[in-house]
Amino acid sequence: MTTATMNTLVHAGSSKISKLRNWWLAPWRFRIPSKNEEESIFRALVQGGEVKETWSQSFCWVHLSEYKGYEFSSWILYLYDRLNREDFEITTIILRFLWCQRNNHLVGNHI
Repeated sequence: MTTATMNTLVHAGSSKISKLRNWWLAPWRFRIPSKNEEESIFRALVQGGEVKETWSQSFCWVHLSEYKGYEFSSWILYLYDRLNREDFEITTIILRFLWCQRNNHLVGNHI
């Protein structure tokens, strides 16, 4: 998504949730093969043993440990309400990195 597109979303008259949803969904529209169909996004990017170390070293660890749900979209909204803009953007960068690492592993491109 281009900076101009992101700026348009930020300045659009839509609700906070709509802006977040539109901005967040863009990278997730990629067609990516699934190794395990039962694996949830939340488990893969937030709760999985492989990613816990990454989150435990981040500033949003307290928000992860306080969150009691199991749905990825709810967790994102939970963070969106608690983090300042810069910290939320850094969190999405971490998520994107973890997603790319997961996909590289699934297709055999180990980093």
